[in-house]
Amino acid sequence: MRKFKYGFMGIVLLANVFSTQSYASENDMAVGIDCMPAKDFVKILGKLSSLNDDRTDSVSMIPKMWFVVKDGGALPGRVFFRHAEEEVPFHLNENGVVTDFLRVKDMHKDGEMCLEDKTRIGKDEEKGEDDEGDLALNIDMNLAYHNTSGTHSLAELKDGLDDGRAHIKKIAPAMVSFMIPKFTHLSVSTNDGQIANISAFKDGVDIPGLDVTLFEGMQIVEFSQLKELGADGLHITGAKYTLGPTPAPKDRRHKD
Repeated sequence: MRKFKYGFMGIVLLANVFSTQSYASENDMAVGIDCMPAKDFVKILGKLSSLNDDRTDSVSMIPKMWFVVKDGGALPGRVFFRHAEEEVPFHLNENGVVTDFLRVKDMHKDGEMCLEDKTRIGKDEEKGEDDEGDLALNIDMNLAYHNTSGTHSLAELKDGLDDGRAHIKKIAPAMVSFMIPKFTHLSVSTNDGQIANISAFKDGVDIPGLDVTLFEGMQIVEFSQLKELGADGLHITGAKYTLGPTPAPKDRRHKD
């Protein structure tokens, strides 16, 4: 059976939320189709959509599915949802991103998320567990502030920290929800790897003293330091960025 590797990027407590294995019947293998149960995706994205409005006014969790080619070959020919012989196509762009992945929340929980990849039919994938395979499927669930204007008030930042933790607790298994760390920091990431200019401001003017650290490619700021500086908020300039609430770096872990 041809396999593709599946990984989840995010806080370690969520790494087991998506524990789906890919599989394929003999008929599917013959035409290059590989599928995984969609139950976890449907359930979790559905939970997020049920959050109260006051929990999503500052931040929201953005799901992303994308493929990474490991063997120099092509991306899958198509990605689709299948249930009871009915197929619903999803859009896979040239960068390997399933741009409408969020639609999964409205699909049947007993369906499957599938790809069709005729270029790798018959390839021997009987490799070790640690082998990355020829095609990697990644799922990312990033918390992000809606506001990208470059100016963020303390009230907005604090609201996002509280609501961000509520998002994680909403989708985490009950047995680990109590272990979700507090969100005490702010992360700034850029698509092109640029370093953003980040500063505290008071009365509209940037003030010195804010510590910005690098962690796993992100710039990290501690919210409490903004209050200690007497700041009104945070200025971010110099790059297109995504701002998100996050636990302290020591509480963030990624599954390899």
